[in-house]
Amino acid sequence: MRTKINYTRIDLIIFFILLTLLTSFLLYDKHVKEVRYFRLWERRLKADYKTVLANKKQMARMIFDKAINRPDIISVFREVHTAAPPARDGLRTPLYSLLEPEYHYLTRHHFDQLTLYLPDGSPFLTFPSPGPLIKSEEGKAAHLSSGLFFSGFKYLFPLSDMKKHIGSVEISLSFGAIQADLKRSYPAEYAFIIRKSVMLNANPGEHYEKSDLSGDFLRENPVPGSEMQVAIPESVIGEINHKIRSRIATPLSEFKAFSIGTSARGREYLISFIPVSGIGGQQAAYLISYMPDDTLRSFWQNFILTWMFITVLLVWVLLVHLRSVRQLRHSGDSLESVNERLAFQLNSQKDAERKYHEAETRFRAAGRVAQNALIMTDALGNITFWNHAAEKIFSHTHDAVLGKRFYDLLIPERYRQQARQEIDNLSDGAPEKFLENPTPFEFRALRKNKSEFPAEVMVLAIRVGEQYWGVASVRDISEYKDIRNQLDELSSHDELTRLYNRRHFMKLSGHEFARCRRYNRALSLMVIDVDKLGNINNTHGHAVGDHVLETLAEITRHSVRNIDIIARISGAELAIILPDTDLEMACVAAERFRDFVARTIVPAPDGEIRFTVSIGVATVEQSTHDMEGLIKDANVALAEARKNGGHNRVIACSGGECICCGVETD
Repeated sequence: MRTKINYTRIDLIIFFILLTLLTSFLLYDKHVKEVRYFRLWERRLKADYKTVLANKKQMARMIFDKAINRPDIISVFREVHTAAPPARDGLRTPLYSLLEPEYHYLTRHHFDQLTLYLPDGSPFLTFPSPGPLIKSEEGKAAHLSSGLFFSGFKYLFPLSDMKKHIGSVEISLSFGAIQADLKRSYPAEYAFIIRKSVMLNANPGEHYEKSDLSGDFLRENPVPGSEMQVAIPESVIGEINHKIRSRIATPLSEFKAFSIGTSARGREYLISFIPVSGIGGQQAAYLISYMPDDTLRSFWQNFILTWMFITVLLVWVLLVHLRSVRQLRHSGDSLESVNERLAFQLNSQKDAERKYHEAETRFRAAGRVAQNALIMTDALGNITFWNHAAEKIFSHTHDAVLGKRFYDLLIPERYRQQARQEIDNLSDGAPEKFLENPTPFEFRALRKNKSEFPAEVMVLAIRVGEQYWGVASVRDISEYKDIRNQLDELSSHDELTRLYNRRHFMKLSGHEFARCRRYNRALSLMVIDVDKLGNINNTHGHAVGDHVLETLAEITRHSVRNIDIIARISGAELAIILPDTDLEMACVAAERFRDFVARTIVPAPDGEIRFTVSIGVATVEQSTHDMEGLIKDANVALAEARKNGGHNRVIACSGGECICCGVETD
């Protein structure tokens, strides 16, 4: 009897060791998934943040070049530069009158401040009055460097007169503008906290208040009257900050990107911290995103479901093993002992079945609250389990799908043969890729109404007796696909004209140039520039100038072939790649396009206006080594078209010579 008890103890010890190892492995696997998910979101947030800053910098440069760096403003500031200090005050009024409309235009594009500096760095004119600044490395006010400052960013541009430096222009951008652009990418809330040690003349009671995340950081007071759509209420963010304050103290001091998950008022949130360097590269601030995200909860749910399921299997194996040991131990007993043993085994079996059914009940209860669709099939692909989330995703009720082949209900017709092959492999005992570390993959799923949608699935094979059953976790990723497509669209297209931007144009044109060389095919390029767009902006306003560019883009779309590539490569310049088109054909197309544009009428607030374009045309020749060379030839032709104040002309460049296409006009 003592030997029997000892063997039982050994079996139980082995069982608990296996259960402990299983729990540790599943917890480690969950931790690895969370870390990977954190890194993925941090990289995505960094990319969005850098893209927004790059777009704002480009817009600031365009506004400076088109609206501020004008001869009339340069003329007034030249007088300021040369005048004696007492006489400079009288020049502020005319300079203010010239710059006031441009400042209001800046504010419409979310730029907050416009400041003009003298060559010695002292401010001469500011729209509106300045706020506190961040310290530079020397400890002085860092207002002559582009980069981060108090609650946003600023960009500095030099003013020159005949190559002589006469001053500087600073265009400042609030963090609110960055926040608004980031919200267009993801429905999250964003915050910005700044180190106390990098602030200069920052009065916490006036512009800033102490951050509730750390005593070493400040956050900007809300601007009275500001209206911005709030994704997460301020009270919820305060509750989140209170919960994570102690957990983030060490990562904040290390000034590295990190993420953390927490819950508040029944929802899960992912909070990511992205470090932002200030002027001179000092550790200045953090960009924080608060994202409602149930992914971390799904990791816990998957852990619990997997742990419960495998624990049930281990219990079942233990019971079978104990029964086998008892059978061997009592094989020589008398008939009475055999009857007693059989009665005991019967009770044990009933008890095991009861425990199994209890575990199955818990599994089904967990499946009802899971957000992912959980589907279990037998070895033939017949559905045996279907949770509430699966009903919502696929629109099939639980009773309607039980016992039916999953691929006939959930897989589009063109993929069903492949699904049947996977089931055959499962039935033949070859599910290696589903046994350990199952990898999520994407597929096209089918709803009850026959509509398709993108889904992510993870399949786990489990052994039931001599057969393998399948358990699948399915997630609808339609919204994620839409967001990713929108990001791809923003990264490759110009915001105003919806044409390709310069970066994407260079990528596509490079492919066309390689194809031209590989198959010895013709390839031509048209560079189109709007004549006197600056005069249109100054006379009718920048809104009309933007409408001119939009009209030109629309004309271009309807004037080219499907194989042609159109892009906006700079402020007033468009480029068109013409595959399989020689120089003569390109000139005919350019002249026809020029004539159509010249006859186009654009409405304006003070009447109707017309505009013209100048076009430079070039084609790939033996001496053209790459796409940059072709663009250079087209720009040479365009410069010839605009030479001596010319406009509304088409000039082609061939063999180093420029020729006029069509009739020259003034």
